[in-house]
Amino acid sequence: MPNALHRPLALTLVALLCAAAACVNIGKKEWPKPVKSEDRFSFDRVAAARRAECLTVDLLVGGKFANLASVTVLLQAVGEADGCAACPFVPTRHVPLAPGDPGFERSGPSLRVTVCGLDPAKAYRFTVIGQNVFRALGQV
Repeated sequence: MPNALHRPLALTLVALLCAAAACVNIGKKEWPKPVKSEDRFSFDRVAAARRAECLTVDLLVGGKFANLASVTVLLQAVGEADGCAACPFVPTRHVPLAPGDPGFERSGPSLRVTVCGLDPAKAYRFTVIGQNVFRALGQV
């Protein structure tokens, strides 16, 4: 008789353990999300030089510099017909650059971008926008 009592008790105990394991969310799977504090980068230093029809911008990328996917250089000519230096920045030319493109040189956290085809007689204002490999983190 003791054997007959142990079998239903053991089955009930196994059923309760299985139900408890199903309720606990062990090993929950979900898509990875970027962590802002760990995955973002910044432009810590920006220096530019102009030679004839080319603009070269040297950037020091801080933070998670490996997450820099690409940059876009925005340009606005400044002059009598183009706008003033004190006016709001309204870019008239967008130059996207990514690794492998001519004009995109990266060595660790150092980045050099070169944009050519500028009018040598005009002055230009520019800004550089960096895209993170994690689009959810936005642009820099």
